[in-house]
Amino acid sequence: MGKNKELENAVLTAMAKQIKDESSIKLMTEGDEEGTKELIKAMGQLKVNENAKVIFHFSNFIGYGYDFSQTIEGIPAQKIYANAVKTTQELDGHSNFEKLLGAGVDNNFGWYLTSL
Repeated sequence: MGKNKELENAVLTAMAKQIKDESSIKLMTEGDEEGTKELIKAMGQLKVNENAKVIFHFSNFIGYGYDFSQTIEGIPAQKIYANAVKTTQELDGHSNFEKLLGAGVDNNFGWYLTSL
């Protein structure tokens, strides 16, 4: 588990909602959101594990999460999140860049999901 369990859960929930109906995942979890979250935790990797930010890699999916009550090197996490989503949107469709699958805010957390 990450250092910020609430942020981690927000990102896992967003990822599970987005990918639970992908054919290979649905075969293993029958489209169950909680089962998909458990699958991501079991088979994915928590690449960044900070109080203000988490990044999960699972298959070709990447989930990013930011805790808006935190700062990263003195910069509000909400500002970093907004810039990251904007940049990802601008680069969406270019070769060798991640494709934006979704973004949102849940309580005090911002998240976005990409695929490779």
